[in-house]
Amino acid sequence: MNDKIKFAIKVSLSLTLAYLIPFAMGWPQASTAATTVMLIASTGSRRESLAKGTLRVFGTLVGAVVGLLLVGLFAQDRLLYMLSVSVV
Repeated sequence: MNDKIKFAIKVSLSLTLAYLIPFAMGWPQASTAATTVMLIASTGSRRESLAKGTLRVFGTLVGAVVGLLLVGLFAQDRLLYMLSVSVV
């Protein structure tokens, strides 16, 4: 079987599953998962997409820790909190 046909079958199956699973679970906007599959398939680099996703999750966790730290430090002083958030 041709490589292009194999790729087309994989993308078609991925699109179908990415749309049907959230739709069956009743999630709103189930089509966004299918859009993500199309974007990843069009770039052709799953490794880069996975690396970028990992960095985004790590950045989100770091941001959450910094945010909680700032709230803990300046819980009673709005001005210092706003200044620290604007600097960070």
